[in-house]
Amino acid sequence: MRLLSASRSKRPSVAYVGRVLLVVFFLIMATALAYYLYSFSLAADSRGWPEAQGTVERSTVKGGWQGRSGTPLWQRLRRLDVEVVYRVGERSYRCSRLSFFGSLLHSEPDVERLLASLSPGQVVPVHYDPAAPDRCVLIPG
Repeated sequence: MRLLSASRSKRPSVAYVGRVLLVVFFLIMATALAYYLYSFSLAADSRGWPEAQGTVERSTVKGGWQGRSGTPLWQRLRRLDVEVVYRVGERSYRCSRLSFFGSLLHSEPDVERLLASLSPGQVVPVHYDPAAPDRCVLIPG
């Protein structure tokens, strides 16, 4: 009898587990908020970054369109996968960031418009951070 009661006392209480889960939740939310604020800051800074001319090497859409009515939005979003090579001084860099807020696109016309402007071989402007030229974006702001 005594062994049974001793093993029960070692299990964490529901209140303790709840507090731990609450702390974990707030840590995850704080991390997400910090990442969003960092991205927002970079997006704002990128409006003043210098431009370099780059050549599009790759421009494809990840996934296919399933835009029937009733299809959940997350299944209709597609990601544009792009890679642009640009030079700053004597060094070459690669840029695959469409914008600081992602490359998910909501509609097929958005994709068609961007694919037309980012076709392989085309020369496009790349905005880069002068303090870290490998940090770049194709659509600033």
